Amino acid sequence: MIRVSRLLSIRATAQKPGLVLACLVLVAGMFSSACDSSTAPSLVVQNAILTLASTQLPSQGGTITIVAGLTNGSGKPMPGVAVTFTTTNGTFTPATPVTTDASGQASVTLTTTGSASVKASAMGVETVASTVSVKSPATVTVTATGTLTPGSTEYPNGVALPFQFTAKRSGTDVPGTLVAEWGDGTANATVSFTGTTTLTHTFAKGGTYTVKGTVTESDTSRATSSTSVKVREGLDQIDISKAIMVSPMDDEGVTKWPIKSEITSIYVDGGQTCLDHTMNGKWPMIIFEPPDGGPLEGTHIIFASIGGQIYGGVYDYYRPGQTCKGTNKWQYGEEQIRSAPMGSWVPAQGEIVGFMVSTPARGGYNTINERSYVKAFVFPY
Repeated sequence: MIRVSRLLSIRATAQKPGLVLACLVLVAGMFSSACDSSTAPSLVVQNAILTLASTQLPSQGGTITIVAGLTNGSGKPMPGVAVTFTTTNGTFTPATPVTTDASGQASVTLTTTGSASVKASAMGVETVASTVSVKSPATVTVTATGTLTPGSTEYPNGVALPFQFTAKRSGTDVPGTLVAEWGDGTANATVSFTGTTTLTHTFAKGGTYTVKGTVTESDTSRATSSTSVKVREGLDQIDISKAIMVSPMDDEGVTKWPIKSEITSIYVDGGQTCLDHTMNGKWPMIIFEPPDGGPLEGTHIIFASIGGQIYGGVYDYYRPGQTCKGTNKWQYGEEQIRSAPMGSWVPAQGEIVGFMVSTPARGGYNTINERSYVKAFVFPY
């Protein structure tokens, strides 16, 4: 460094006797003179400060302003000095070198998508590097949490399906604004959250859709993830074409009966299950034998995926016009269906099951052999 200073001093003296340009030595981010203190202060760079508007950019990168300020030995700004900026990543605007203005400052904007080491030089002397870092991106996941068949991505149309969105960085919840894109042309959903949230969406038609979640943090850092879902098309919202009716009392042909009714509402809680449909009270009745004798109109049937296979079972008869049965989720299998593998099955919260009503389909109490379509239902508890 001393050798460079001497060369600069000799060159300046030869051009203008009595005036000597000082060399620049950066100490703790500042340039200071290492030359003869007797040189004329008006032409000597005594201090140069490199200032960064920020030292960290958002995860996708961005722009940052970098300013070099020069002062002479009297502490006055030095205009008209060329400052050259260099970087290991990105580009400068305007192009370097940049001449200091009346206040002795030269300013550039660095645009980069990754971390960068930045330097400035004036009069042939280079500063030590300053570092601009880029924030590590959050890890975003999108998961369809309603499950029909383990590992399957086929879901029913016309059902409010739950999707879980998460955003974490090094295992810590990330706060931000989530934009969920459903991929079916409907409006995006936008919510503020921290770490995890669940949104539901109904796909009106069958097809394959890409559900995408983009999380934007307060500093504009963005991260995106997506998942693909296949939505079933057809009246039956769950494919029961290969379903197995588990009870020997069930009519195995019920899944192939013609569809003549539509389930209009489903309600379940800890004490009852209620199904209403367009043919309720209209199908012919049949008399059930004692001791529980009386008129019957139809049967309530439930379908579930167990081990990748769809099983179905009649869990109760219903009387003409009746919609609600005193059956909860713990009773479907153990107390009503009573046949493996549904005999020990209990629907989990968030599990997709299928409900269907039919004319009597158990124990030979058949009438006209008609059914509703299978309506998918996300179990709420």
